[in-house]
Amino acid sequence: MSLGNLDLNLMLALDALLLEANVTRAAERLNLTQPTLSASLARLRKHFGDELLRRNGNRLELTPLAIRLRPLVGEALDSAQRLFNAHVVFDPAQSTRRFSVVASDYGLGVVGARWSGIVSRSGPNIRLKFCALAFEALSPPEVRARDLDGLLAPHGFLPEDLPHLDLFEDRWVIIADEANDAVSSQPTLDELCNLPWATAFEGANEVPAGLQRRDWAVIAARVQVVVDSFTAIPLCVRGTPRVALIQERLIDALGARTGLHMVEPPFSVDPIVMAFWWHPAYEVDPEHVWLRSQLKQL
Repeated sequence: MSLGNLDLNLMLALDALLLEANVTRAAERLNLTQPTLSASLARLRKHFGDELLRRNGNRLELTPLAIRLRPLVGEALDSAQRLFNAHVVFDPAQSTRRFSVVASDYGLGVVGARWSGIVSRSGPNIRLKFCALAFEALSPPEVRARDLDGLLAPHGFLPEDLPHLDLFEDRWVIIADEANDAVSSQPTLDELCNLPWATAFEGANEVPAGLQRRDWAVIAARVQVVVDSFTAIPLCVRGTPRVALIQERLIDALGARTGLHMVEPPFSVDPIVMAFWWHPAYEVDPEHVWLRSQLKQL
């Protein structure tokens, strides 16, 4: 088939439609009107001889062909972008690139400030945008991650074959108010299960990695306070009889040891290995390579 017979701009429309599975959101992504994108969808349906998006109740879903096309069109657009940017020499001092990185408050607290400081010294006009996003919203991550410049996340949340840079190891610790004499220097699980808890894990089904579900189920029944960020946990423990499980490096990054007593948990919890993850399309992108080099300095 001759490329001269194809409107290559339709690849952008196809990419947005397959990522969003929604004509309105796809139009917003491309800054187009909905009728314009609907016309592009009609042309794409005619070309492929397939609906691509079909209605299921109140929403649209991808057809089997569309599911197969989704990674292919992404790879094609990435290749085209690298082709037409091959002549560009990256100068961080002159760049105005905006990098978008998904990070929890934990990753941001331990790495974000230091990383952004290193970046700003070499690239004063470069912006790092850290955003919170549930990992469920990245499904499938090998496709959705292409919309981002990277993710700060521990191992266990993303496919191990995604490119990544391991940053540090961390461990879980138990914290209590320093005046809480109900917590010994080596507490037993029974002792902790008799105390009120603060946690960022909602309910008995969300379990810290490596902790036995039966142990956490007993603890979950004693939870008094649930927060939506790890950084809020020390605030809900200090000056109260509560205890909590938290990452040791985050405590240090927050400077939150004052007024708190820290002990080893009396149960086995997997160590945390934090990493920076990115889509393979960025593997040789000069700006992205530079961004990762700044992270390596940490």
